[in-house]
Amino acid sequence: MADNYPYQANDPATGFAASPAQTPAYAAQYAQQPYAGTASGAQMANAQMANPTAVFVAQNNAITRTYLEMTIALVITALTSWATYASGIVTSMSTDTLGVTMIVLAIVEIALAFIIPRVAEKLNAGVARALFYGFAVLNGLTLFSIFYYYDITSIALVFLITAGFFFALTMLALTTRKSMLGLGPILLTALIVLIIAEIVLMFVVPSDGVTKLIAAIGIVIFAGFTAYDTQAMRAVFAHCGSDTKSIESYSVLFALSLYLDFINLFLYLLRLFGSNK
Repeated sequence: MADNYPYQANDPATGFAASPAQTPAYAAQYAQQPYAGTASGAQMANAQMANPTAVFVAQNNAITRTYLEMTIALVITALTSWATYASGIVTSMSTDTLGVTMIVLAIVEIALAFIIPRVAEKLNAGVARALFYGFAVLNGLTLFSIFYYYDITSIALVFLITAGFFFALTMLALTTRKSMLGLGPILLTALIVLIIAEIVLMFVVPSDGVTKLIAAIGIVIFAGFTAYDTQAMRAVFAHCGSDTKSIESYSVLFALSLYLDFINLFLYLLRLFGSNK
């Protein structure tokens, strides 16, 4: 039963227990709320009033750029994860070595989740983008275990389902008149509760039913985060006007947030619908 929970039981090929503690790094990112405001709000507002058409075009270009950067990061993660699995390097490592390596990678990921927003806002968007793609590589290195637990066809199918679901959520968030920006604190609280529940239930009730229930709740939470981040992105880019420097910085931040939303949706959907080897 525990085999349905890829980050709960020991990897049969490696003997290493991959932990669901990827999520704390994501929680740290949401706790940051790096896009809560902009430094030059008055100037951007004046720019919007002066040339609304240019602002609209800049906003659409910024949104397109953000999704492109998110997609590049997803491709990097997928290729890295598959290459790590296919190379066989993991099975050649001792359990202790692999355990230490995974812990170090997790620590670096958490650190990058805090560093990237600060670099993008205060230093250089190009450096933040490089760190973001580095984060995608690290994430791929830590997600190799899904290829040991799940059939490759199942992984590909769930990925396509995730892509369709993600696209539908973002289109809904971009077109609806209902604001979801007030959901941030609620979603963050729900995420923290979910992380704690996962850790506790992993030891108390490690059953297939509980795993699927946690996965279903996780899907709902990250569906909410996807809609929230999408609307926050639209609002911030509208506020940025045609300020290309601010747009470049925020495109990296939102690409990171939406990337994390997608990865988490994929992992929870894989727990719920994935077929074990």
